[in-house]
Amino acid sequence: MERAPRADAASPARHTQPATVGDARDLDVDDLNYLMSSPESNVFEYHPRYGVRSPAVGLLRFGYRMGATLLRERRSARPASDSPEVLFAIETLNQYEAVRPILAHVERHLVLGLLEPFERPFPEGSAHLRSLRYLPALLRRARDPRGWSREGFRRALHLYWLTYGYYLTAVRELQALRPRLVVVSNDHGMRPRTFARAARDTGIPVAYVQHASVTDKFPPLSFDISFLDGMDAAKKYAAVGTTSGKAYLVGIAKADAVRQRRRPKGPIRRLGVCVNLVDPLPQVVRTLREVAAALPEVEVLLRPHPSDSRPWRSSVAVEVSDGRAERSFEFLGRVDAIVSGPSNIILEAALARVPAIFLDFAGRGGDGYGFVDAGLCPVATDAADVRNLVLGLGALRPSLERALRRFHATSGSAYDGRSAELVGALIGSFLTGGGEPVRWRRVPGFGSFEVLELEG
Repeated sequence: MERAPRADAASPARHTQPATVGDARDLDVDDLNYLMSSPESNVFEYHPRYGVRSPAVGLLRFGYRMGATLLRERRSARPASDSPEVLFAIETLNQYEAVRPILAHVERHLVLGLLEPFERPFPEGSAHLRSLRYLPALLRRARDPRGWSREGFRRALHLYWLTYGYYLTAVRELQALRPRLVVVSNDHGMRPRTFARAARDTGIPVAYVQHASVTDKFPPLSFDISFLDGMDAAKKYAAVGTTSGKAYLVGIAKADAVRQRRRPKGPIRRLGVCVNLVDPLPQVVRTLREVAAALPEVEVLLRPHPSDSRPWRSSVAVEVSDGRAERSFEFLGRVDAIVSGPSNIILEAALARVPAIFLDFAGRGGDGYGFVDAGLCPVATDAADVRNLVLGLGALRPSLERALRRFHATSGSAYDGRSAELVGALIGSFLTGGGEPVRWRRVPGFGSFEVLELEG
């Protein structure tokens, strides 16, 4: 292994503020809406919110959302906030869970809610108002879209339109709060991408904390400093295109508490079935019924994705976990094994030492995360396979730890269960330009993409 000198976290990069920072006419709204503009994401294939192909519906959604957010902002005044050293710009509950353990290790921080309210809600009503004057620019772009953006404009025009005002409002927020570092936990959604662009344009460096497993469909990294879960993420980001900045392989901070606990071994008494937005409701309902019949001595629980609003409780005859109220690791603490399609909860189960079985409910052709190939879970094709695998899952538990390090860099090390501590120390060092108490080495084979892992 090639060894690098002791790694100091780079000082905050100096960014040149462009002359157009107060205007949004030249924004590349296609790039900022990567999730909608990229054919690799396939978001329209599985997300019911974007099923209607009509720009007129997008205009109506924009108007409805503007009215609703303005009314909410009028009813509840935003709390006053001191200028933080570090501003965490977080959109969803899943992203918040990824950074929540890190907050205890970062002094003078503030969590800005880009969609969910959190400590200080982003003024999205004002962003809608600032977007209004850009409708002509949006319509000109919509008449001659680039590639896959044509589909994006048809199904999510409201998000493309909101991007203009979102950028301008983000600039104002940043100028008012004056943080020294912005941290985001999503690299492909409009809100975090636009906020990160506004930070760079106002001279503020941006850090990225991975909030879930990545696939080769994600955009290249473009942050001053990135905190990645493990080598799997680094290789996937390196493969998708030119990356920039420095990436530390720090493990998964939200798993710190569960990694510090030992799980007793025993028979499979409760089986969790975990579904994602891509999993069709009829197939899941049928599978639940068949699994319950095949394993009458095992209690079956259903865990939908936190963003899944489908009527599961009226469709199934088993207990349904509320993903917005019960954290994934809390759910995993109540079951002895899980069945899941392509979902990050397979990795979370491995972190919690809970065996998992991969079952492709949607028939989409495999596991884009690579969990199956890595040995984190066996594959079932039907309820009979699930039954046979459940009866033999106890033997899989020791092998999970061997397969885990590819996705959780600190697995088995002295820092397993201390990832949040590592990230907090690196953020502090980044802000001061000082050296690190922990030794890192550069991983060879990534070219100009600087990837660092713990020594030892």
